[in-house]
Amino acid sequence: MSPFAEPILRLPWGPFLLLWGASSAGLLLLVGGAAALAAQGAQWRSSAGLGVLVASASALCGLLALSPGKTRAIGDWQVRWIAATVCRMLAAIVGAALLYSSPPSVEAFLLALAAAHLILLVAEAALLAKWVSGPIPPPT
Repeated sequence: MSPFAEPILRLPWGPFLLLWGASSAGLLLLVGGAAALAAQGAQWRSSAGLGVLVASASALCGLLALSPGKTRAIGDWQVRWIAATVCRMLAAIVGAALLYSSPPSVEAFLLALAAAHLILLVAEAALLAKWVSGPIPPPT
């Protein structure tokens, strides 16, 4: 065993899926509540909800690209997370481009998409940092 061996870590799917689902549902409720408080119509609410759904679907694409159930070295997890983030951004761009002309309120759609994308990205980064910086088993 080399003293320079990198620790191996397996990230569980459960917390990532729970975070994704809870964040997506919370963002949809937040958009609905914000639309009601701002006295916006159903068109604004549906457009913003569609933006959150595109961001949520792109976050799921990023999570699938990360594939947390596999055992990898810690350095590999960092590279995988960057690749998953690129997949998430590309999926969000493709989803936004496909749906850009369909929502009645494009401003609400893009604002909700950007905000939800950022919130999901920060939440996933915090969870990944928690798992990677926690107690690490010795290398084998």
